[in-house]
Amino acid sequence: MSVAQREACRAYAGLAVQLAIMHAELAAGRPVDPEAMGQLGDRMDRQSRRMGPPRAPERKTLRDHLASRTAS
Repeated sequence: MSVAQREACRAYAGLAVQLAIMHAELAAGRPVDPEAMGQLGDRMDRQSRRMGPPRAPERKTLRDHLASRTAS
């Protein structure tokens, strides 16, 4: 993961926490600014685009796994 992607992930996590707090406030019956909620959603969408598509971890074949165990 590049530094830029890591920072985008960190920013996304912070926005997700803020949105979760707003949802909790809403669930508790407290007033929430719908405009602010919408802006957070938009910002999260932008950050997710900066992170790029998720990449699956590289999977070894059984043969490669066994070869790496005997080489150690």
